Amino acid sequence: MIYDHIDNIALYRFGAAAMKAFEFLKTLTPDSPDATHELIGRDLYVMVQSYDTEAEPSPILEAHRKYIDIQYCIANTEYIAVAPLDESTLKTPYDAEKDVAFYHAQKMMTLCAMAPSRFVLLFPTDEHFAKFAAEAPCRIKKAVVKLRADLF
Repeated sequence: MIYDHIDNIALYRFGAAAMKAFEFLKTLTPDSPDATHELIGRDLYVMVQSYDTEAEPSPILEAHRKYIDIQYCIANTEYIAVAPLDESTLKTPYDAEKDVAFYHAQKMMTLCAMAPSRFVLLFPTDEHFAKFAAEAPCRIKKAVVKLRADLF
């Protein structure tokens, strides 16, 4: 997991595909429509989405094998819970078609406070869940980058 502000992106030595994603994220505004943008086909795409955060979201964590997630906050705030996959208890086995497995919540998780221009980069060794209201439930605008892990 990497948790930071997009203004610090130059501090990292990411590959070309990841940098392409971050350059795209910098163009997004609260007025950007919800849509999916293919930057390198299905190897690198961005889902811009809006939804309501919840005071008590279902604490089921997800993890991916094929893709790295970069979750980026555009407007309002939420918490994203992150935990190491190797300390997890499986709830639903991995579905290769959807690239997801689900896990029961752990006692020890890191909460990333997602405010505008903050991102969290989640590797296949990280499990996570979002939609967690930071202060009070609100409508959030965010982008979720799906980057094929072997391109990172």
